[in-house]
Amino acid sequence: MENNNTQNFYNNIGVVNSIGDGIINIVGLQDAANGEMIEIILDDNASNDGEFYNYRAVNKLQALILNLGDKIVSAVCLSTDNFIKPGQFVVLTNELMSIPVGDSLLGRVVNPLGEPLDEAGDIVCEIFNNIETRAPSIIARSSVNEPLETGIKVVDSLVPIGHGQRELIIGDSKTGKTSIAIDTILNQKGKDTICIYVAIGQKK
Repeated sequence: MENNNTQNFYNNIGVVNSIGDGIINIVGLQDAANGEMIEIILDDNASNDGEFYNYRAVNKLQALILNLGDKIVSAVCLSTDNFIKPGQFVVLTNELMSIPVGDSLLGRVVNPLGEPLDEAGDIVCEIFNNIETRAPSIIARSSVNEPLETGIKVVDSLVPIGHGQRELIIGDSKTGKTSIAIDTILNQKGKDTICIYVAIGQKK
């Protein structure tokens, strides 16, 4: 390689240094940006064409850069990390992490990348939004002027909830917090209310 090609190689391609709990530490990627999407090359059968590896022809996983250091770039894996090992190549995409949005996602089960998990076919979306976006300001939001009924008489009589209002459910584990949320979702059937259930896993 020539010097300029070598420098470009290290600026745009890195190597997995370590991985733990879904956090990937990468050496290289000098041109990486915070919030950028990267691709981790999984297979070892990439062909060498003399200058760069043909990384488009192999399996890859996507990750999101969340920390930039002097020599180490850290990214979070948004899917399984069982196949990621130290020494694998990482490629910059020069794109901010984005996911599909739209009505076609309603009624589907998807992963953090918007990919279907319910075996109901592909999801066709024409609009993509960045994962890291600024929330609308208070002035830009509509006022809370419509009630939202949970279907639980005790909650509806003691804690009236508005449509679009934030409401926190706290308590010890195994006390029915999730059941209240699911019952509230089921009670919105036929009431022109969009409900989205987000499941966040924890370490075993």
